Amino acid sequence: MPEKPCYKEPDENLRLLKKPPARRSSSYDDGEEDRIKYKNLFEDAPIGIGAVEKENRITSANPCLCRLLGRRKDELVGLRFEDIAHPDDYQQIKDFVEAKAAKGLPLSSIRREVRLLKKDGQYVWTELVTSAMEYEDGQLSFGMGMIVDLSERKHTEQALKQSEKRYRSIYSQSPIAIELFDRNGVLLDVNQACLDIFGVQSIESVQEHNLFDARSIPPEQQEILQCGEPVRFQTIFDFEVVKKHHLYPTSKNGKIWLDVFITPTGPPNFEYLLQIQDITLRKLTEIKLQESESRWKFALEGAGDGVWDWNVQTSEVYFSNQWKAMLGYNDEDIGPTLEEWEKRVHPEDRKETLEDVRDHLSGKTRVYQNEHRVLCKDGSYKWVLDRGKTVERSGDGTPLRVIGTHSDISDRKEWELEREHLIQELRQTLDQVKTLSGLLPICSFCKKIRNDEGSWDKLESYIQKHSEATFSHGVCKECAKIHYPELKLYEE
Repeated sequence: MPEKPCYKEPDENLRLLKKPPARRSSSYDDGEEDRIKYKNLFEDAPIGIGAVEKENRITSANPCLCRLLGRRKDELVGLRFEDIAHPDDYQQIKDFVEAKAAKGLPLSSIRREVRLLKKDGQYVWTELVTSAMEYEDGQLSFGMGMIVDLSERKHTEQALKQSEKRYRSIYSQSPIAIELFDRNGVLLDVNQACLDIFGVQSIESVQEHNLFDARSIPPEQQEILQCGEPVRFQTIFDFEVVKKHHLYPTSKNGKIWLDVFITPTGPPNFEYLLQIQDITLRKLTEIKLQESESRWKFALEGAGDGVWDWNVQTSEVYFSNQWKAMLGYNDEDIGPTLEEWEKRVHPEDRKETLEDVRDHLSGKTRVYQNEHRVLCKDGSYKWVLDRGKTVERSGDGTPLRVIGTHSDISDRKEWELEREHLIQELRQTLDQVKTLSGLLPICSFCKKIRNDEGSWDKLESYIQKHSEATFSHGVCKECAKIHYPELKLYEE
């Protein structure tokens, strides 16, 4: 409800609104015009206005007051004020009036927050401002009051209280350390988690700590912060330095890693909110992981294998120096993307290779393994054995990280190719040879061989039938001496 002048200066308005009855002053006569003006002000006022006389009985109520209490005018007139006021609130007003009277002090007005009873039995919060009060023999004979609906304000106040309580609970119970500084960097408040991180018993121990004197905040971050921009950084906090310079008493020792996020708040306060997390365990884990990765990368590369580490979500790939050197590239020749590898796979091998990759990512294979050719810097292709395994997946099973190796198998492929060539030649040779096996019946005198039909064939005829061999005829030395002695073919 917008503020009205009549609400801000109730006494003046009530003086105008009050029109004393003729019985109180026979000389009072403002005329018909003034009477109509005062009546319109009373009836059209945007706040509740009522009048009481003896015994605190209501004698008049304007439409706004009737709407506020959900009652007709005739239902309000005749009720005593205590009939509609909350007992606790009425008692406070009564005690206040009696205390004033006991001291002999004049009581011209009262301003109180009062709960008034509506027709439906519910109480509504209001602000009551009474004025133009007249007394006879120490008893109230006439009084007027303005009543403003505070329901919305009270609802807002209650919501703010609940919100403050909720956020205060979050603030005090948060596992994240929280610090609050004013615009000059003076510490205003910290939560329990902050005291625990820094080994401090109470805020008084660090009350003189100034944000902009903090040794742990890098100078460049302080400059950004003082320009009104939020900053986030990680830093090592050394408790031995705190003790050496007697900055404040602490029960902690050694060093811890901190993740610090500082946010400047806007007007009207212009404060700084710090959120601090102890990430020492995470950092130590990262360091151990890096050391472990360094060891296995060293072991693999020491064996001559190239290492790759693929972030599936971003398509970023780490290619080791050995991976690049294996193909004749320098470190700067190949960028950290999946495309750098994919475009170098031989066109004839690419389809099958990518299918094997997809099968592994989908979980069809436990390990990815494929042999393919990769383009070297000199334009030639080198055979590699590419092996990998998914080492990290999301909660729903989506692959996040795959690591693997490239092994140069060019020599093995060349040997396999040569072996295949020799095997092929041997097969072709064997295909041209008919083999003779088993027991052959041969004549002891003429050396003929009995065939499958029972006939006897000459030796050369039988061999020609059962193999690819052919014969040419000649005469050996012994036979030449016997059959052609006159030719002296083989003389010593």
